[in-house]
Amino acid sequence: MPPKGGGGAAGGGTWTEPSTTAPAAPPTPSEAAPTTTATVPAPAAGGAGLKACPSCGKEIPAEYLVCPFCNAVTQ
Repeated sequence: MPPKGGGGAAGGGTWTEPSTTAPAAPPTPSEAAPTTTATVPAPAAGGAGLKACPSCGKEIPAEYLVCPFCNAVTQ
């Protein structure tokens, strides 16, 4: 094993011990990545409101022709 310090012809500097930091803790539930559920944007002002999807029953904007939750055709 070569001695610490010194610095040979190629090194020229002093040897330093690599840092030994603990690995990062796993994220807490509030920091976890969001789930892959679809979000429905709010209807535009003056829109016709919401309607229930005939397939899954979730409320979606009335102008949507396809449900963003279950991909069912609504009209």
